[in-house]
Amino acid sequence: FIAVMDHSAAVSIIDCFFVDGSKVLFQVSLDILKYNETQLLNSSDEIEAMTVVNDFMGKIGQKQNHHDKIIWSPGDQSQKPPPVSVGELIRQAYQIFGFIKND
Repeated sequence: FIAVMDHSAAVSIIDCFFVDGSKVLFQVSLDILKYNETQLLNSSDEIEAMTVVNDFMGKIGQKQNHHDKIIWSPGDQSQKPPPVSVGELIRQAYQIFGFIKND
């Protein structure tokens, strides 16, 4: 996560890792795959699939507060909100894949 996505978004996932353990990394990874399921299934090879995942992870950002102020640095783009909020990604990962345990 740290090498590809926005640093502040990656830190949020790592924070969850410290609280809930290694299952968080697996849950978030599965959610990323689910989010991109159609594009991944339509990929012609592994390189195209990796490009889909890398592009998606590069679009993940973090909301700073409840007023939708965004922390976003890549290219700045006039503080344009990221297409995917890391908070929403984590919430959805817990909701859909919450049955996964550390055992």
